[in-house]
Amino acid sequence: MTLEQDAIAWQSDLDTNFRNSVDGSSGRNFPMLAYWRNISCEADPTPGTGLAPRTPAQRAACVSANAATPGVGWCFRGSGFCTEDQHFVVWMRSAGLPSFRKLYARINEPLPAGTYTVRVSNGVPTNTGNVTDINVLGPHYNWGYPLDNPTPKVQRFLYPVGSFSGHKTVVLTTISWIGGRNFFLGYAYLVVGIVCIVLAMTFFIKWRLSPRDLGTAAYVTYNMDAPPK
Repeated sequence: MTLEQDAIAWQSDLDTNFRNSVDGSSGRNFPMLAYWRNISCEADPTPGTGLAPRTPAQRAACVSANAATPGVGWCFRGSGFCTEDQHFVVWMRSAGLPSFRKLYARINEPLPAGTYTVRVSNGVPTNTGNVTDINVLGPHYNWGYPLDNPTPKVQRFLYPVGSFSGHKTVVLTTISWIGGRNFFLGYAYLVVGIVCIVLAMTFFIKWRLSPRDLGTAAYVTYNMDAPPK
């Protein structure tokens, strides 16, 4: 089973709303992004994510960006990481309701009936196997976890929800050309439809009980031959 994690964010967000800064400051104040700032251009920034490894052209762009702005890591403009990471973009888009769903990935293959085990990790593993990276990250480096920034403490909460007593669940659902499964829209359409029917019946009954012939009432007068004033 392959989790396809490309094209999960709105293209308009990727083009205009979420772009790494030109000066290389993206990710300095958000612990979740410290991982991509602390690995070298030679290391693979996508281990365990299901995303394709970086191409030679992308690595060359990383080297060029770090030469211009030392320490930027993979948080340079156009890298696709840090504030341009599609998971980050999807999470940061404001939801209209207190309970909401965020698209994580797509499974474009049939799933046979059965029992599945979902392993939830705390972000992208930081085990790059690069000794230089280990020395930079410091003695508190913990394999498999992104680090807090700027301290070397392990960052164990990605997209935390505890501050507002929230919780997360994993939902498998199907998506069609009209969107995913949404009970709220169904309930809303049903309630609005019932209200419209009740109002229509109310006005129909009122019209039948006390009809009014427009234009023939005694208080309505008009003169078709009167000259204009």
